[in-house]
Amino acid sequence: MDAENSVYRRLQQHLDKHLPLRYPPAESEVEIRLLKHLFSSKEADLALYLGNLPQPLESIKQEMIKNGISIDNLEEKLDALVEKGAIKGKKLLIGEKAEKMFSLHQFSIGMYESQVDRLTKEYFEDAYEYFTGTFYKEFHRIDTPCQMRTIPVKRSVTADIHVNTYDDVKQLIEDCEGPISVINCICRTGMDLLDKPCAHTDLRETCIQLGPKAEVFIERGSARPITKEELFELLDEFEEDGLILQPENTQHPEVIHACCGDCCFNLTQVKRFARPAEFFASNYYVEVDPEKCRGCRTCTDRCQMQAVSLVERMAVVDLDLCSGCGNCVAYCLSKAIQLKKKEIEIIPPKDKLALNQKIMENK
Repeated sequence: MDAENSVYRRLQQHLDKHLPLRYPPAESEVEIRLLKHLFSSKEADLALYLGNLPQPLESIKQEMIKNGISIDNLEEKLDALVEKGAIKGKKLLIGEKAEKMFSLHQFSIGMYESQVDRLTKEYFEDAYEYFTGTFYKEFHRIDTPCQMRTIPVKRSVTADIHVNTYDDVKQLIEDCEGPISVINCICRTGMDLLDKPCAHTDLRETCIQLGPKAEVFIERGSARPITKEELFELLDEFEEDGLILQPENTQHPEVIHACCGDCCFNLTQVKRFARPAEFFASNYYVEVDPEKCRGCRTCTDRCQMQAVSLVERMAVVDLDLCSGCGNCVAYCLSKAIQLKKKEIEIIPPKDKLALNQKIMENK
């Protein structure tokens, strides 16, 4: 292996070891190609001095000096990597001083999604190959808490169902104290580049950032700021197109994705497993009342997971496929399908730090 490829292999192994989600090697070495899209060989070498947790600039500098390496304009070089979405960077208040902090970015959710405003066909083709060939097994693991969870759409929730704040999309938005922003879905944008447009929606702005995450995206110029009222209007459009709401798997999520079953990697790839429902951190499922069902097929057409089928002109739900999103409930004119709460409730981790700690513990 030549010296240039060697540093990328070391970075792959570094990411695989230190991040909550592994970055496993692929037989085709597509994971190396993905790193080359974002890092020069010198930048890859620099990233080897970063960890999972945010580190102040001075700490990174001292670690490099200890290893006999001195880099001019280190801050500018790290800032450039943050701008490319290759690493994470933010300002944190340390005592009375705001310090820049830097850390590694995992592939997804992370480096991949950060390419949406600079996406090329070549990068997406490599990402597609990695997701579908290797990474989907890491992204979907039963022994590891999900990065995303599924919450019901607004119109599916009736007064008799108790919904906790973290499962109530309206409340999550109302409670947001910071800015709100929206970006294009990278999966649908990428499929457009492959001339395979989404069959479920013409919408592309379906990835929402809340609070601190929105601040970062707006500051970078990669997201469009919106108001709460505008977001509620967007949610109505998501619901109309039958998209599944997937916020970050925390009690106070900073992102909400509206996903479809033919473009979005997290849904398309989970369908490859025998029981996809095992991978949804959802507190709900749906149930059909056979006395009310008219066999109209509205539910079967709207289900992104193909969990509802028609048997002898009656809707039947496969609970091994059901995500608990409630999209079939929202548009059932005969009220034959109802949202039901699971007996054992899944309480999400408090925040992203707690989520990552849980994933690391099970790694």
